[in-house]
Amino acid sequence: MPGFSKGVFRNTKTGKKTPGSENNLMALFNLAVNNMTCANFDAYPLAQPTTIYEYEDHQSIPIKGTDMKPDGVFYYSNARKSANSIHFIVEAKIGSYTNELPSIILGEMAQYAGLVWRDQPTRVFVPVLFVHGPNLDLFLFSRSGYYRVELGVFLHEFVAVSAFTSALLTTRTSAIDVSYCLRNLWFFLHLPPHRFGHFVDVTNGYEFLLFAGAAGTANVKVATAEDHDMSVKLGSRIKRNVPIHRRAAFLLKGTLQDKAVVIKFSWTPTDRLPEGAVYEVLSRGKVEGIPQIYSSGILIKDFLGYRLEYLVMEDCGESIGEYFMRCGEKPSNAEHLYKCASAAIKQTATSLILAQKAGVLHRDISAGNIAIRDGKVTVIDWGYAKILHKVPNQFTGIASKWGFDPDNVQSVEKMHDGITGTPLFMGIRVLRCLLTRSLMDDMESLFYAILFALSYLSNGPDGCPGFELRENNTAAFSKIGLVSNHQMYLGFFGVKSCPDDIAAQLDALYSLLFCSNGQFIGGELLREDRDIRSWDMGIIREILGDELHKRLYVPSIDSTDTMPKHLKRKYESVSSGKSLLETQSKKRKPTRNKENKAPTADARMLRPRKGVKYTK
Repeated sequence: MPGFSKGVFRNTKTGKKTPGSENNLMALFNLAVNNMTCANFDAYPLAQPTTIYEYEDHQSIPIKGTDMKPDGVFYYSNARKSANSIHFIVEAKIGSYTNELPSIILGEMAQYAGLVWRDQPTRVFVPVLFVHGPNLDLFLFSRSGYYRVELGVFLHEFVAVSAFTSALLTTRTSAIDVSYCLRNLWFFLHLPPHRFGHFVDVTNGYEFLLFAGAAGTANVKVATAEDHDMSVKLGSRIKRNVPIHRRAAFLLKGTLQDKAVVIKFSWTPTDRLPEGAVYEVLSRGKVEGIPQIYSSGILIKDFLGYRLEYLVMEDCGESIGEYFMRCGEKPSNAEHLYKCASAAIKQTATSLILAQKAGVLHRDISAGNIAIRDGKVTVIDWGYAKILHKVPNQFTGIASKWGFDPDNVQSVEKMHDGITGTPLFMGIRVLRCLLTRSLMDDMESLFYAILFALSYLSNGPDGCPGFELRENNTAAFSKIGLVSNHQMYLGFFGVKSCPDDIAAQLDALYSLLFCSNGQFIGGELLREDRDIRSWDMGIIREILGDELHKRLYVPSIDSTDTMPKHLKRKYESVSSGKSLLETQSKKRKPTRNKENKAPTADARMLRPRKGVKYTK
């Protein structure tokens, strides 16, 4: 090795790297690994396998399916060479960076780590081996940052130009120090995946997973043939963006005892609300239109500030965004899709009302979080939900079961009110980061989500003023302008035409969200103290229809402690269990005009469009 090391240097006259200098450095690294493998085999010839990883050079060939070219990669043995089978990334630089690492080099390694994160749902952290000059450092990238471990010097003698000066440097290291470094490297190269970077052993793949344990102390393992009746068979990955920081979710299709399921692994900060706990609150509150949960729990309670949670739940089908995009191109599907849109409005509104009554606010309603399968509409992805101030009595027990502090979680979730959600579907108040979220904000997101889906029956959302991505503050004012004209708002959101019954539902939502006593209140939505919108029972009946309307109870739109007295009296009936119709008939007397006629929907709406039928 000393003979090779002297050939690795930069040109002292030009300061540029000699052609192939990093290639030579990687050749020395490969030589060291091969020598250790041979020495181990000579000492322990019956020990099989000698290593569970295979090294492949990528200095000139990118990783399959990507354009990234790290210097080398250790893959799992007997696996297809792709980002999904990477264990170690190796990055080499001819300079020696024993102190602060330049941000450009750190950024390159972080990009490689991000690639592995996005392709491997079982990842806990991503190791990157940094070869710089004669030194070996191990970088561990987690969701909270990175950690650097110095393994030592792996070359006895090394000649190179300093990375910071033009001086020619010769480094000589004792054989004992070199041996110490190589033993460290050998140790990490022989750790199985579930002990170094994964929460399960993925050495031979993982077609089946077996989950066990209680909610706060769950565990998972790769299942054997004998476990198949009780385990989940994994299928294809559901492609979604997986951010490195904050909440990240991996979704996979699967089957559980012949039932189609979705397996969800979620990394969330430990001070946020676990999604499984939200579903438990919703289930106890008998909320309709949510996925059935077959199994859930916490696999890792706290890894550097993040917890790992899993859910095995009913496969609810496609999102309405995907469904309408796929089916909207054929005119023959229009009638069916309009029925789906109507059902989505009714069921989503019902689920949100019942969830709010149970003490839960969704906060991320979008065209991607309303699913449809065989005509059944389901509200999915409650991972950004929060528990309201007036929580059910059993919430403390649920918090203890799931291992989180309810007061701390509620405080943190309240701080995220102004930034939580999908920007394209956020309500006006949310875009302006006005805190104290309410059910009205979720209903406003539902309004935009349905318009987004319906736009695929025309030319799609691309290019529509209502769905152009803007900076949040600008988007808030833009949305006020787009919805200010009742005659034209459908066109601004890409909906060129729709049947009268759908138009009536949308107009009812419009009136609920943006009107009061027949007047547009868009400017009032920017008030910082509270949401001034009121819950009009007549409009709710138009949105839900009489059948659903009769089955629901009056929800408390916000904490009644902060409500005006006239609104507080209206919603106090929730504790008495009276239906909407009962409450409306007893609490509110019908208003009569001069001709002693009951007011119609036309009297509430802003100049209804021609051709739209309204129920009197």
